[in-house]
Amino acid sequence: MIPPPRASPPAAPAVADRPSIGSRSRTRSVSDKASIRSKSPAASEKASVRSKSPAASEKVTVRSKSPVASAKASVRSKSPAVSEKASVRSKSPAASEKASVRSKSPAASEKASVRSKSPAASEKASVRSKSPAASEKASVRSKSSATSEKASVRSKSSQHETSGRA
Repeated sequence: MIPPPRASPPAAPAVADRPSIGSRSRTRSVSDKASIRSKSPAASEKASVRSKSPAASEKVTVRSKSPVASAKASVRSKSPAVSEKASVRSKSPAASEKASVRSKSPAASEKASVRSKSPAASEKASVRSKSPAASEKASVRSKSSATSEKASVRSKSSQHETSGRA
């Protein structure tokens, strides 16, 4: 007859699974400390306070985007007073009127026209060159009948004298 199979004795527990009280308490305490250091709510809250706390973010926004700071920057660059001063310097009606007075004022144009095209100046020039008095004087000097008659009388009288003597 075949003997019945032997009942196997209970398997010995593995080294890691042995019920050692000291090893279990040590591993638990070390893992608990590590989790406290890395995943504890206190540590995560502190890190979030340093980087993402509302107070720190509000301070940064106050420096860059606060209404007071933005208002000051806008006053420096885009305030109506500054823009009005620049417009007064370049596009003010007074400045444009002064420039127009210097270049296109009726007084200046009238003076220039008086100097070049005024009837008085043209009349003076015409008097100097084409006035009847000047032409008469020139004709008197060169073509007057009195001088020509006097010259002919002188020349003819001298001819009569020479012919009479001869």
